[in-house]
Amino acid sequence: MSLEIVLEAGVVEVMTADVPGLIAAALHPDPSRLPPNPDDGDRAMSAEIAGMLRLQAEQVHQRGVVADIRAGRLAVIDPVSRRPADELHAGSKIRIEELRRYVAQWDIALRVAEPACEEISVHDLAMQIARGAANHHADQWTKPGRDNGLRGAIAAAMNAHGWQPDGIPSVLQHIRNMVEMGVAGFGPIHVRSRFNGLPPTDPDQIKENPANWLISSDHAEAVCQALEVEANRPKPSNDGYALNKYITAYGHQNSENWTREQWNRVVAEVAVLPNTLLTIGDAANFVGHKHGLHDQAIKTLCKQMMAAAGKLLIVRHPHTDLPYEPQSVRSYYELVRADDLDAWFEALKSSMRIQSPPNSESAGAVSHGIDGGLGRRAILGVDWPLFGKFTQESLGNALSDVPNWLESARVSTGKPGKRSSTWNPALIAECLAGKSHANRVALGYFLEKNFPQYHAQWARGEEI
Repeated sequence: MSLEIVLEAGVVEVMTADVPGLIAAALHPDPSRLPPNPDDGDRAMSAEIAGMLRLQAEQVHQRGVVADIRAGRLAVIDPVSRRPADELHAGSKIRIEELRRYVAQWDIALRVAEPACEEISVHDLAMQIARGAANHHADQWTKPGRDNGLRGAIAAAMNAHGWQPDGIPSVLQHIRNMVEMGVAGFGPIHVRSRFNGLPPTDPDQIKENPANWLISSDHAEAVCQALEVEANRPKPSNDGYALNKYITAYGHQNSENWTREQWNRVVAEVAVLPNTLLTIGDAANFVGHKHGLHDQAIKTLCKQMMAAAGKLLIVRHPHTDLPYEPQSVRSYYELVRADDLDAWFEALKSSMRIQSPPNSESAGAVSHGIDGGLGRRAILGVDWPLFGKFTQESLGNALSDVPNWLESARVSTGKPGKRSSTWNPALIAECLAGKSHANRVALGYFLEKNFPQYHAQWARGEEI
């Protein structure tokens, strides 16, 4: 039987006072905690004898630890000053590496337990992947004037379960196949029953009752990466982003009737690039809300743009996207390109701009910009793809009472009664992935849809 000390996950130092007991427990383990052995005889008697030997060994090693510290054979440190301590220091600690070296003289191995992995049901994993695929290919199912929220839910369900008449593959079938055959470069994919923790006897059971099967976060990540085929990778945004397409995906309500709150959300989420095309009315609303203009000022800006259309301000025909001089200008019909509009602002020596700042690439930022971060309400205004015990409510609590692991995502610290803290969604996503509260592929889809101005930062990776 090998001798071993097993410490809890995450432990990097051990109290010096605990070392004699750890050594004694490794030398004389409690038989009741060991697997049954026919040669053990009376386990109760064995446990009593082991207890006596353990106590005797602990007393011997207490004296031995003090002697070894005094002789320089065991290095301990003061946890406050981080300087070497002596045998008289009551609160001294020993680093894991030093303790491993020290106990090896009695053929005792030292191991730190692996952190427990969060788990997610196969059903939830499949729906995360299915919703991400539906959002990425929204052009296949969104329709102007339709209830696109319902259509999106149907598209996600079809992705999850498959639809044979149209040849739509099933995410659940893919997961079932991975459990049976494994994933290249990763190995077997393991799931366990929610009821008794056992693996399936037939892989088809996973597809038939996905909510009854659990998969660890690292295996879920492997599944997501395996399904991230080229067609599902984030599309480059070098072709611009027409706002009317975003409006269609946003909902069936006409943008002319949007409230200020709705426009502020669009400004915060849409990436405006040089060749982005918008109607004159949408462009005026976007610029006005971005720069905090009141409603009447936005209407005035729209009229000024219409008066300059085809003259000082280049406008384009919606059928060809080419410049032309309209006989009559309509705010809802003629298009203006972002770089043309900014050139007009510059010629008028105006500080207003519609494009994202040059150093933020795809950042369609509000007045505080991408570097200024977003407020708590904007962060929690959408459902994050979380799993395990960490929920949307947990995220809300973390944004209020900020834990250390989330601190790096905070852009600015708020002041009570004056301003709220602001946050970088890409950094929040990185923190969540690091704590296994969400998987990276789902977070990528989520950022691309809900915080597109931060998706480029997430995709680059080195800035996070």
